[in-house]
Amino acid sequence: MFNNNVKVIGLLTATLVLNGCWSNPSTTSDIDQLTDETSCYKDASKTCYKKVIKRGRTFEAVYQAGNFKPFRRLSDSGRFDPGTSPEVRFQQMWDSNPGWVMASLSHAAYLTDREELKALLSYIGAEADDNYIFDENNHQGYLAVFPDKAILVFRGTEPDEFPDLLVDANILTDKSEGIRVHEGFYEATIEVWHGAGIEQKLNSVSKNLTDSSNIYVTGHSLGAALAVDSGFLYEFREIVTFGQPRVAKDDLRPVLKGNPRHLRYINGNDKVTDLPPEELGWQHSGTANNIKDQDGPFTGVLPYPINLDHSPLNYAYILFSQTPSFN
Repeated sequence: MFNNNVKVIGLLTATLVLNGCWSNPSTTSDIDQLTDETSCYKDASKTCYKKVIKRGRTFEAVYQAGNFKPFRRLSDSGRFDPGTSPEVRFQQMWDSNPGWVMASLSHAAYLTDREELKALLSYIGAEADDNYIFDENNHQGYLAVFPDKAILVFRGTEPDEFPDLLVDANILTDKSEGIRVHEGFYEATIEVWHGAGIEQKLNSVSKNLTDSSNIYVTGHSLGAALAVDSGFLYEFREIVTFGQPRVAKDDLRPVLKGNPRHLRYINGNDKVTDLPPEELGWQHSGTANNIKDQDGPFTGVLPYPINLDHSPLNYAYILFSQTPSFN
C-alpha cells in the first residue's frame, strides 16, 4: 500500500509539473503577426511578442518543443559561414560554445519527424551512415556521430505521453547499482539501453573516431535523468544535462564509470530541478552551472503553475547569448 501511495503522489506531482492546466499564450502561426516588444510572460492577458517567442519563453516552447527548429539562432548569428562544409561548421560551433551545441542537440531530441532530425544532423556535420535514432517503449533519442566525437542524446518528457509520466512518477528507489536511485529513471534507462542496443552501437562507432574515448551524453528534463543513469553503464567523457531532476539519494560519483565530468545546467527558477524534493532525501550530483534569461528567473503566477525556465529553447538561447563572440 505504501509503495502504491508513493507512486500516486509521484504521478500527481509529475502531472502538475509537466502537464499543468495552462492556457497557451501563443502558437507558431502567430509569430509573423507579432511585434518585437519586451517580454509579456508576466501578464497572461497580453500577446506574447516575437522577442519572447524567439527566446523560448512560451507555453509551447516548454510543452511542444518539437514544433520549433533546433539551432534556430545558427542562421542569424552572423558567425557561421553557411558556405562552409558541415564538418567545419560543427567544429566552429563546438569550439565557440559546446554548451549551446549540447542544449540544441537536447532540444532536437523532441523532433517527431525522423527525416527532419536526419536532415538537421547532416547539416551540422554528423555522419549520416553512423547516426542512430532509437525509440524503445517510448524512450527516445539518437546518437550523433562526428569525425572526432559521438554524442548520445535522450529526449525529455512529452506531457501527452502517459509512459513518460509513469517514469517521472515512480519515485521508489532501486539499489541495483549499490546506491539508492530513482526507480523510474533507472528502469527506463535500462530498458532503452538494452532494448535499443545502445552500447553495441557506441562500441561500433568509437572504433572510427579519431579519439575512441571522445563520447558524450546529454539530455533535457527526463532525458537528462536518463543521461546521468547511462553513466552507470558506459564510460563517457562528459555528462551534460539541462533541467535535470534529482536521480538519487546517494552520491553518484563512486558508481559512474570512469568518473566523467558531469555538468548540470539550471536555468533561473526551473522547478523541475527541485524534484523529487530534497526534503525526502533526494540529492543532486555533478557541477551546477546556473544561467538565467535576460529578464531574470521566471516569477509568473497562474496560468503558469511552474515557470517557463524549463524550456529547452530558453536553455539554448541563453547559452548562445552568453558567449561574447556571439553577441
